[in-house]
Amino acid sequence: MSIEIRPATPADLPQIAKIHYAAFGNDHFTSIFPQDLLEKFYEEVLKDSPDSYVGLYDGQVTSFVITGAHTAAGVKRFTKRNKARLMGLMLRHPKHLAEKIKIKLFPPRFNSSTPYRLMSIGVSPSFQGKGIGRFLLLNLDRILVEKGITQFGLSVRRSNKRALQFYERQGFVNEGETWLSVYYVRTLPNTIPSS
Repeated sequence: MSIEIRPATPADLPQIAKIHYAAFGNDHFTSIFPQDLLEKFYEEVLKDSPDSYVGLYDGQVTSFVITGAHTAAGVKRFTKRNKARLMGLMLRHPKHLAEKIKIKLFPPRFNSSTPYRLMSIGVSPSFQGKGIGRFLLLNLDRILVEKGITQFGLSVRRSNKRALQFYERQGFVNEGETWLSVYYVRTLPNTIPSS
């Protein structure tokens, strides 16, 4: 299977949103966003995530990876611009409202040592288990090493056992934990061979 990797663009947002829905469980608040809102979410995040890519098979977007040193800025902008819709969603989904209240009351604080973050990676379910996620990470590793970035981190919800196992298999090291998430870091070698 030959996967082409190219930078993610705003034109990819509908497909990224579809993969997001199909690949991620419903534990995360973004899983209940209507498609237009999820596209707006990723649009804001992409503005601060220059090293974000999509994987294509036969010209169709089948996977994506969103990374950067300032992904949180996009999330904050999105939240500020869509506060009313987000509040409405929380009120209609008590599980997520309860979680947001718990986060406010008991903030899951952890200060990662890595400012460069992998915010989101997704592979269409029909392409999972074929090494595409690993391929995306290796491509990202190579790009970051070329830019002089020596490590990057991510956080995963504790309930997402499949993702936890994936990152551990890929050599990510547990950097710390909160009641909500596990934080991982990946240290990159000085050079990465071309794939």
